[in-house]
Amino acid sequence: RAFDGCNALSKIIMESNNPPTIEYLGYLPGTMIHIPDNSFKAYQSAWETKYRKYNFIHNGDTLTLHVETPGTLAELVEESGIDRMNVKSITLTGTIDKFDWRTLSVMISLMEVDLSGLTNTHIGTFYNNTNIVSIILPNNLKQIEDYAFSNLESLTSISIPNSVESIGRGSFKDCDALTSITIPNSVTELGMSAFFGCSSLKRFDVPVRV
Repeated sequence: RAFDGCNALSKIIMESNNPPTIEYLGYLPGTMIHIPDNSFKAYQSAWETKYRKYNFIHNGDTLTLHVETPGTLAELVEESGIDRMNVKSITLTGTIDKFDWRTLSVMISLMEVDLSGLTNTHIGTFYNNTNIVSIILPNNLKQIEDYAFSNLESLTSISIPNSVESIGRGSFKDCDALTSITIPNSVTELGMSAFFGCSSLKRFDVPVRV
């Protein structure tokens, strides 16, 4: 039980192509395990069993893109040579629009999403993308839309920046795996049922004025 009890552990980086012998890693539902390219089968064979599954990510599953012109994300993904359906981790900078959100919404294998480098003050939704585990929102974000992250049943971690002023209704509804969240002091409005159905939520820090 090498990492048992490390509930806040979000990432493990393995540099070796040969997985070390570990009897049991521990229960790590929200932890991304980054492994070298072409080593997936070795790690899967060594560490996984019928009852133990882990979130393996390698460079071939990861994209870092700058969106200079909003609406061009689909084209940029295609130019990368990686099948959008296989992307597990994505980091975006620049500015995206509703068409780019549609592109993100069909990337059904996504587990890690880093949007901190975007200039957007509003975002779209990841409704029903059941594989997403971790999301970092844009640093300039002002509003989280209604139902933006509802039914993300694997989501365990989301970073809400201090710029956010409004969190919409049902925005995190039925995020069953979410265990804690901090609402920054900038938030003045919290929508109805924003966290309804978050059955694993154990810690909820809210500003006094909300």
